[in-house]
Amino acid sequence: MPRSKKFRRARLIVILLAVLLVAGLAGGGWWAVDTVRSSYPQLSGTVKVPGMSAPVDVVRDDKGIPQLYADTDADLFRAQGYVQAQDRFWEMDVRRHITSGRLAEMFGSSAVENDSFLRTMGWRQVAQKEWDTVLSEDTKRNLTAYTEGVNAWLAEHPGGAGASVEYALLGAVNSGYTPEKWDPVDSVAWLKAMAWSLSGNLQEEIDRSLLTQNFSTEQIAQLYPDYPVDRNGTIVKTGKVNADGTYVPGEGGILPTQPGGAAPVNTAQARAVTQELLGDLSGKTGALPQLLGPNGQGIGSNSWVVSGANTTTGKPMLANDPHLGPGLPSIWYQMGLHCRAASATCGYDVAGYTFAGMPGVVIGHNKDIAWGFTNLGADVTDLYLEKVTGPDTYLLDGKDVKFNVRKETIKVAGGSDRTITVRTTQDGMPLISDQSSEQQKVGSNAPAGSNAAPDRAAGYGIAMRWTALVPGKTMDAVFKLDRATDFTSFRSAAQDFAVPAQNLIYADTKGNIGYQAPGMIPVRGKGDGRYPAPGWDSAYAWNANYLPFKSLPYAYNPPEGYIVTANQAVVDDSVYKPMLTKDWEYGTRAKEITDQIQAKLKNGGKISLNDMQSMQLDNTSVLAKDLVPLLLKVKIDDPYVREAQDLLKDWNYHQDADSAAAAYYNGVWRALLTLSFGQKFPADLRVEGDCLLVRQKRDNTLPDDALGGAAQAVTECGTRKPSLAQPDGGDRWMEVVRQQLANPKSTWWDYIDSNHQQQHGLGNLLAEALKDARQDLTSRLGKDISTWSWGRLHQLTLQEQTLGSDDSSIASPAIRKLLNRGPYKLSGGSAAVDATGWNAAAGYDVDWIPSMRMVVDLSNFDASQWINVGGASGHAFHPNYNDQTDLWAKGELLPWAYTKDAVTKSGQNTLTLSAG
Repeated sequence: MPRSKKFRRARLIVILLAVLLVAGLAGGGWWAVDTVRSSYPQLSGTVKVPGMSAPVDVVRDDKGIPQLYADTDADLFRAQGYVQAQDRFWEMDVRRHITSGRLAEMFGSSAVENDSFLRTMGWRQVAQKEWDTVLSEDTKRNLTAYTEGVNAWLAEHPGGAGASVEYALLGAVNSGYTPEKWDPVDSVAWLKAMAWSLSGNLQEEIDRSLLTQNFSTEQIAQLYPDYPVDRNGTIVKTGKVNADGTYVPGEGGILPTQPGGAAPVNTAQARAVTQELLGDLSGKTGALPQLLGPNGQGIGSNSWVVSGANTTTGKPMLANDPHLGPGLPSIWYQMGLHCRAASATCGYDVAGYTFAGMPGVVIGHNKDIAWGFTNLGADVTDLYLEKVTGPDTYLLDGKDVKFNVRKETIKVAGGSDRTITVRTTQDGMPLISDQSSEQQKVGSNAPAGSNAAPDRAAGYGIAMRWTALVPGKTMDAVFKLDRATDFTSFRSAAQDFAVPAQNLIYADTKGNIGYQAPGMIPVRGKGDGRYPAPGWDSAYAWNANYLPFKSLPYAYNPPEGYIVTANQAVVDDSVYKPMLTKDWEYGTRAKEITDQIQAKLKNGGKISLNDMQSMQLDNTSVLAKDLVPLLLKVKIDDPYVREAQDLLKDWNYHQDADSAAAAYYNGVWRALLTLSFGQKFPADLRVEGDCLLVRQKRDNTLPDDALGGAAQAVTECGTRKPSLAQPDGGDRWMEVVRQQLANPKSTWWDYIDSNHQQQHGLGNLLAEALKDARQDLTSRLGKDISTWSWGRLHQLTLQEQTLGSDDSSIASPAIRKLLNRGPYKLSGGSAAVDATGWNAAAGYDVDWIPSMRMVVDLSNFDASQWINVGGASGHAFHPNYNDQTDLWAKGELLPWAYTKDAVTKSGQNTLTLSAG
């Protein structure tokens, strides 16, 4: 869409303003320095905050991390709102516009498509229902107090004046924008964004359907192999469920099975609909702001807990590092919330990580317990192919049923309002394909190739069922976790943790350790969530009730003396029959962590706090142990390629930033994936700009004469955003390749070489991958392999997520220099414990990371350590904007003061918030 002259002029003003700021800051110019520093928060002295019943002290250390001390819960959360707004209000403001589908009010027409999709899902409406109907009165009081604190700060910055440099930049293109008051539902709605990015296998469901264009169900199953239970194990020893539905840990037993799985809706329909309708849907989900990073298979987190019997201190130790998308400011906000004295009106003494814009602490510890999260990966989203029979009707069990229809008006900065129509099914599923005329056209022409499909009339659409669109009590769970004192109260909190479903690990000062799987887990009729289901058949609907909490797996003081959760399978699903998911992560990281723990404990050894930290930094490539010996057996005649191959001879499989061997190995791995899989994939899955010569009429094999002779070749270019392109090289692909290596004649090893000729066999493909990687790295790093290093390829750039983003409509080099930081040369890899993820289909750049790291010592909380990416401040050029990243990149941790004495000793500034 062409930009108006008015927009182009405004963009030039923004760029000029950014250039002046950067140049002025570099030269110490008064105007630039004053413009930036005017937004910095007051750190000492006294500020009057309306509503305070008594003074609250805000003690910050040299990293700007605040510890709050109050006499009542209300004052504590009121102060939390004020302090978070001081540091991060721009981030908070943007987040609430995302979750409510109102980004266009800030950034104009470029955000309309995102807003339309989010309005269709209705995140804000669900959050409002939670506030109105399910959240406890205590939670609502805490949210109200937090809101009062945010608005007290906002009253000091009317219209956003002096709030942050981003508001100054935004004002050049949208001078009419004024931040509105904070609302409690703004905080609740953020949980929907958290749930979206951790929502299980939605992308896998889309991808499987798109793959039906080219492959049989059996071939697709080879690309999604079964979880290797025997090799990588499960989180807990699989238990049984008694007749009353109560889970009993660590025993055998079989539950009544749910109805079996299903293939695609039907082959003809799936191919037709997925070619464009699901392809376009994937584009929509990929275009959403990646608040927590790209979602999908291979992205996860690490956490583990070791009992005191196995540690050097005699008390448990707990480690956690969630893997999320990078950005500035960090997704996390470090903070302590302390009551000066425990009482009926003040019940918190907790520290850890939370989200700016939300009260409480999400991950951390209080004086009695510590806890951590990893993504459970439960399948909580299903897509349904709906037969649309008219503007407001769809087919269900042979009858026309009316959609629920509502209108949504999207206000657009610098443009006219847009009105969209949102249709939802009777059971609340939004028709998420509605916001594209192309999708509607495709649906109307979708061929029906089976008697199971209804006759065509108005076409087809895609509806989505998702647990996060049902009002839940996760906000209650956050406050209950913060106050929990033992495993019983911890499990009570977990029971309310509806979405996103997480693995919760636990330790307490009495020496106990535990695990709980929480969440709203659907019970399906027919189908297993791997493919879109036929919406016209009610047999595929979810049951009205979710899997009872008492039936969910847990463990308490297991005999092993440790628990590891790294997104592997929770249980052996050949024994535990309620379906949690068919798309577990494949357990590479979990097995590596478990092996290290067992090695430390061998012959009576004990684990120290330093051991816990060093395990977080393990960057071993596990698959390389299988693949490198095969690569070294390949006979290479070209000395130019053999020189690179020799790098692998003495490699220790560590992906260190300064390793040339790690760089070359990952180049070979990327080339192998392209040759064996990427060449065969439809354009809907390949990265945008990846153009291949293909047969005009595709089938499931490469043509015998390659692209010569009678084969009619056309150029077909990929359409996927880099973060979602396949094959991404993550944990699943390592399992796929591991299994295919056992069959050197597998048809997956057929490929087209650089001369456009078809070749066969594993040996030939490995030789081609070695050659292609040599050429690729030479083009990127130079001909001299002595200068190569993994860190030169594998780099992280921290982008401010709005104006500094590559997708920003007003982005420029000057703005990026003002707001962004990096690049950083990193160790690690996608399936390593030090999970600096990269997408092999798109390049080597880091696109998800250990977003924080913490190690908690239950024998002495002040001995615990933590680190964040970025820093406490959201203000560009503030000393605490990015003062933790260098330490994080080196694998270092910061002291984590918790007790009042330790906080006082480390404190650099104290601000008192007094009654207004």
